[in-house]
Amino acid sequence: MSKGQSGARGKWKVLLFAALFVPVLITLGFWQLHRAGLKEQRLQAWEAAKEQQFLPASDFEDGVKVRLAGQFDPQMIFLLDNRTREGRVGYELLGVFRPEGELSSVLVNLGWVAADPDRRYLPVLVMPEGVVEVSGRLINPQAVIVLRKDIWESGWPKRIQQIDLARMTVYQTPLFDGVIRVSEPIIEDVIPGWPVVTMTPEKHLGYAVQWFGLTLVLITGTVWFLRRGRPGRK
Repeated sequence: MSKGQSGARGKWKVLLFAALFVPVLITLGFWQLHRAGLKEQRLQAWEAAKEQQFLPASDFEDGVKVRLAGQFDPQMIFLLDNRTREGRVGYELLGVFRPEGELSSVLVNLGWVAADPDRRYLPVLVMPEGVVEVSGRLINPQAVIVLRKDIWESGWPKRIQQIDLARMTVYQTPLFDGVIRVSEPIIEDVIPGWPVVTMTPEKHLGYAVQWFGLTLVLITGTVWFLRRGRPGRK
């Protein structure tokens, strides 16, 4: 194979590589822009949500504000395992709350509590007594992947690996389809607070700029490589 043929084949390989990956990089950039738009819409809807004094229908909009008066079951405490805050391992405390005037109870996530280094010992927690007011956001619990069967031990509190409303209904019937994440602390040393989105719109925009930047670098490098061997150029 002559030197000219070898150079031509190399150029075709570079051109083919660019033709394959430029559309991919551009698609990734626009996908990140799309994700940024969705996150911005979610944040705006989150801020604009109006507070309700009752439990909405089961097909509620995720993130709706609620403020309810009612009572916690003093015994039924669930500890959602493997929850970290600022690098510390702990649980999220879930209590069963019966709002006044409602036919069903609702699961309330009261926030994060630190775990004992010895997993044999669970946090000692006392649910508030009497009528209390709960304010927060109503969310759809998301299923998580567990590597082994989630075995619930007898007695209370129960350490669990994921929220399973159907399974929890065995202990409290009926149980509302959503979970309230409180916005204000109710129990001492139990810390509420969750991010609205896991990644901000600004971060998505940053990734979009990176993808588009890589696209520009690839196009520029390809053009330079193809022009490098033209007659009259060194």
